[in-house]
Amino acid sequence: MRVEFLGHGLHKDHTNTVGHYIIDSFKNKDYFFFIGFSAFTKMSGINRIKKELIEASERYNSVKFYLGIVKKGTSREALQFFIDHNIETWIFCTEDQIMFHPKIYFFKGKHNYRFITGSSNLTSYGLFDNIEASTFFEFSKVNQQGKKLIRQFEEYFEPILNGTDKNIQKLTQDVLKDLEQAGFIWPESQTNDDFEYIKSNKNTFAKRKKIKFNKEDLGNIESKNTTNNNGSSNIPAITEDYLNSWQDYFELFKEFKEENRHKGEKYSVTVPRDYKNPSLYNWYLKQKIYHKNKLLLKEHETLLKQEQFYFGDAHTLWQEWKDETKLKLLQEAVDEGENIGLSQRYEYKGVRLGTWI
Repeated sequence: MRVEFLGHGLHKDHTNTVGHYIIDSFKNKDYFFFIGFSAFTKMSGINRIKKELIEASERYNSVKFYLGIVKKGTSREALQFFIDHNIETWIFCTEDQIMFHPKIYFFKGKHNYRFITGSSNLTSYGLFDNIEASTFFEFSKVNQQGKKLIRQFEEYFEPILNGTDKNIQKLTQDVLKDLEQAGFIWPESQTNDDFEYIKSNKNTFAKRKKIKFNKEDLGNIESKNTTNNNGSSNIPAITEDYLNSWQDYFELFKEFKEENRHKGEKYSVTVPRDYKNPSLYNWYLKQKIYHKNKLLLKEHETLLKQEQFYFGDAHTLWQEWKDETKLKLLQEAVDEGENIGLSQRYEYKGVRLGTWI
């Protein structure tokens, strides 16, 4: 499982935003199902992901939004956008002294799931500009911890996801008109969520005393090394989840081999860091670590060896593959009478050979 902290707004040059991850996910051809939760929704946020969202709504099997409704929160233009583009949308509006406040963006794919949850509303400030904090999870569909996370999410929100909660209602043109007449929905220029607070900050902040602290007064904080059960900080623990999911990952490894058969048996057993399924890469690394430290279960080792799993240095293996590939191209170039020379910029069939030569 890949887990990352997404923080943005604190550093102006930061691109680690929830908005960027949503755009990347919509563009990723592996995904075909999406659910989005937002407490406040504005066209300011939709406009910044609009192109990718519309393309995903046409390509995906399912795109659904569940949006909170409070007075002057979500804008009329945003709701109209979802209606105009036939994107299934449900609204949560209640008379109780509570509000629908989750911010969740969940993608399902053929190989992976992505789950983003934190403080980012579907507004421009929430997705890109405010100081926000979220957690990004990406995991294989067979990952046990990931399956538990999704099961808990779906069980908790079941009344909302299946439309049976008394406060949930499918968005239609009539529903939008009713919300507007009741005073819940206003034009975006008159909503409160982001800019109204920011606009009032400047004058109020000017009245404050500027009290600074001395960093040296904080003292020194020393971190402690953490270790797992076997006393090593470099060896991941062998957990029950790992053991339960081992066979599933082994099958995925065999699928990976099949995908890379064209590279030859020697090079089809090394999973690269940027492979489309990062969970498989993590599993692959664990096999090598456990094997090196004599922790790999015998039955696992036997199955891996049957598939010619490579326990050595993958960097060396990949360099051999690159060298052999370029050597073949060089031979082709010579056979075709190419004027190779000694230029570092020399390319043949789109592969730069000059520096390598």
